[in-house]
Amino acid sequence: MDNFEHARIADFKNPFPAIDEGFYNLQIVNSEYSESVVGAASPWARYNLRLRIVNDNKFAGRVFFSNQFVGNAFINGLYKVSEATGLAQEDDQDLTQYVQAIIDAGESAVFKAKVSNEVDDYRSTTEETILDDGTIVPPQTVYKNEVKLSSAQVADPFVT
Repeated sequence: MDNFEHARIADFKNPFPAIDEGFYNLQIVNSEYSESVVGAASPWARYNLRLRIVNDNKFAGRVFFSNQFVGNAFINGLYKVSEATGLAQEDDQDLTQYVQAIIDAGESAVFKAKVSNEVDDYRSTTEETILDDGTIVPPQTVYKNEVKLSSAQVADPFVT
C-alpha cells in the first residue's frame, strides 16, 4: 500500500502473531522498570522485559515483551534464572542492577523457559465493528506471549 490516507485497520494483519506455546531458549535483551506514583491506592512495580528467542529453527531472533510485576513470582523467577545461568545477584546489587547484569552477560545468560499464549485484552475485540464505508469487521481475538520465569532452567545447547 502506497497511500495510507484511506487505510483500513481491518486490512492489516498482525505481522508478528504470538509464537507457539512451549519452552524456548531466551535471552533478556532489555528491561524497563516502572512503578505507580507514591501514595497510589494500589501500588505496583514492574519490569517490562524484552526477550529474544535464540537457537530455535522457527522463531530464532523473534523478540517479544513480557510484563513482570514485582512480587514473589518475579523474585522466584529471577532465582530460577540465576540457577539456570549461574549468574548470582551480588550483595550490593538491587533488582534493577541484577537484571541489567543478566542483560550485559549476553548469550552467556541464555536460559530455557515456558512461553505461553494469553489473550491480549487491549488488542482483542468482542463485538463486530462497522466501519464508515459499511464494512463489517468480525470480533478478533489477539494473543500475546508471556514468559513464565519460574519455569527457567538450563538452556538447550547451541546448535552450530
